[in-house]
Amino acid sequence: MQSEFERLNDVVIDLSDYENSEQLNYFERARIKKRIKSKLGNKKSFPVKSAVVVAVTASVLLYTGTQTNIKAAFNDFASNIPIVRGLLDLFVGQPDQQIAEYKTAIGQTTTSNGVDVRLDEVLIDTGRLIISSTFHSNTVDLGNISRPFPSVFINDRDVFEHGGGGSTSVNKIDEQTYSFISAVDLRDTSIEGELQIKIIYDNLRDLQDDEIYKGNWGFSFETSAEQLLGDMRTISINRSLILDNGQEIQIENLELSPISTRLNYKMINGTEFDVHFEVHDSDGTILKPVSATTASENSHIRFPKLDEGTRTLTIIPYLLSGKEGGSAAERSKEKTYLYEERFEIDINH
Repeated sequence: MQSEFERLNDVVIDLSDYENSEQLNYFERARIKKRIKSKLGNKKSFPVKSAVVVAVTASVLLYTGTQTNIKAAFNDFASNIPIVRGLLDLFVGQPDQQIAEYKTAIGQTTTSNGVDVRLDEVLIDTGRLIISSTFHSNTVDLGNISRPFPSVFINDRDVFEHGGGGSTSVNKIDEQTYSFISAVDLRDTSIEGELQIKIIYDNLRDLQDDEIYKGNWGFSFETSAEQLLGDMRTISINRSLILDNGQEIQIENLELSPISTRLNYKMINGTEFDVHFEVHDSDGTILKPVSATTASENSHIRFPKLDEGTRTLTIIPYLLSGKEGGSAAERSKEKTYLYEERFEIDINH
């Protein structure tokens, strides 16, 4: 007797009922197969945690790529692939889906030059935009390309023309499929009110032979960060310290969001010394930084979301050499702690 999975292999899928079925790409075909596979198994009941849903309308921008066209019944499937959805949660250190109400699920796919790109999820946090996308190709070796980093426009404002930057991490799904998570620094970009966001990936570069795979993969959607902003807290600090060389550090505030904790400060009158901060929670545990922008007028250090039981934070400034050259490991050996400048923050105040 054939098993359910063996019978699945014998199924012939008739796509004639779907418009432009010949244009179905890797992701749409995977959706259909997954949907049929799920129908074969026994249905189980799972508890559902209610969450505030962020309203979103999304569309694929037509550049040199082609827009996919599938039935609306499958439009929500891409954001429900566990391995893709879970990567963004792991990236921000919350794998238990506590941030579901702050994410925007997109699930739109566009194809250009033999590469399918699906925009999976987007998360807005204090001063940053986190983008999860999946790339698939049977013709381009995605394992050899430089990590793609998108152009981002918020309300028609180019983020990178206003001091934005960021980084991208990669996760291999299979030989033809890779997921990329990009953290985009928003700097002076406002995230208040309704946001019209455009995300555009373009040419991919092969790291081995420097070949360029030309293409444009663009997406546009509307969302709002009001839920996040409503659940944020800002604790004013307003402390200053002046170093012997005349450098001044103005410690402004601590931003507490459901996603992360961010310490904001300014560096004035030079960067001979790069100033960082070591943060201890009320149990004495040192918080591990997840990202930072330092040695600049508008500096910050980002830490994970605080544990529920955290009552106080102890903050200790320390200095690193601001000189050019040398590895991060070499510079870290030159730490000089300013214990006399330590201070405590009451989180519950």
